[in-house]
Amino acid sequence: MSEDTNTVALTGTIDSEIEIKYLDNGMAIAEFTLMMVGYKGKEKFCTVKCFKDKAERVAAEGAIGSRVSLTGEVDGRKWLKPGSQKFMVFMNILAHEISVHEPSMGTDVDLSQTDDVPF
Repeated sequence: MSEDTNTVALTGTIDSEIEIKYLDNGMAIAEFTLMMVGYKGKEKFCTVKCFKDKAERVAAEGAIGSRVSLTGEVDGRKWLKPGSQKFMVFMNILAHEISVHEPSMGTDVDLSQTDDVPF
């Protein structure tokens, strides 16, 4: 199976405050909601996570309303909903490359330096 079978490219708008956390080893993890416009103008949302230097840069340079372009991979989890026969599915996007486009200034912040996902 090809290594790039789980690669996505997305462009959208940061729709939540960017949360940044640090692991015990000092590695930064940033998380935010990305809003995209889908088929027939319907809004779509996903959670984006980025790591290390990218996490710190996107937290410093991005804000609600900033346009973001990224490539990464889908990371999904599935579990049985308690007290039900239904499975719940939750999807994250793990960003490998990300660029923040500041709408008010018209400038780009390039965050596409290679930064491996830590697992």
